Amino acid sequence: MKNETDASKDRCWSETGVFGTAECPELDVCGHCRRCPVYAAAGRDLLDHPIPEGLLDERAAAMALGKEGESSHPLSVMVFRIAGELLALETQYFQQVAEMTVMRRLPLRSNRVFRGIVHIHGELHLCFSLSGLLDLTVEERGAADQRVFPRLIIVKKAGARFVFPVDEIRGVARIAREGLQDLPVTVAKGPRHLTKGLFYLDGVHVGLLSEDDLFSSLARSLVP
Repeated sequence: MKNETDASKDRCWSETGVFGTAECPELDVCGHCRRCPVYAAAGRDLLDHPIPEGLLDERAAAMALGKEGESSHPLSVMVFRIAGELLALETQYFQQVAEMTVMRRLPLRSNRVFRGIVHIHGELHLCFSLSGLLDLTVEERGAADQRVFPRLIIVKKAGARFVFPVDEIRGVARIAREGLQDLPVTVAKGPRHLTKGLFYLDGVHVGLLSEDDLFSSLARSLVP
């Protein structure tokens, strides 16, 4: 049998071992190169290999640069699309994402914003239309994407829980609080009164909804 150092240099596991021809006589004893002391010695040699000169300084500089570019108080938001608008809400107010289901209208109570009730996982929820609340019209919708599926989003704040459908969920994003911009007049006037800031995601503007204004507006829509 070769000594461990020589075998490590020869990479016997890729020649006569299981990653090669599997002709090594030690396989009858070990069954696999992972259980062979030669293979183990090669792993230790790899871990004990000297660090290239200057690598630690280079990595330290890179990590320091990354920290400088990070926000001290990043904000986690859920990004979704309704009609032609990309919107976001802080993730702390999200409870669940559910499949679309049948919505039941309530006579004399349903309106443009409050659409009715939906049944999700054994519970009844009040269902609302953010497109109605934000005055987003059907004409603003883009071309349908075969890979995009509408979903129901359940949100909750201070005991109040609401459900509304979205055309697409883009997912969670982390943004810098100090990077939020005021919404210009030229950007979609519909959600302006409920938006507390604007940020860019993949080159596209996203309106961050004000949770206070959103929840209070949804609650007001229940008043006959």
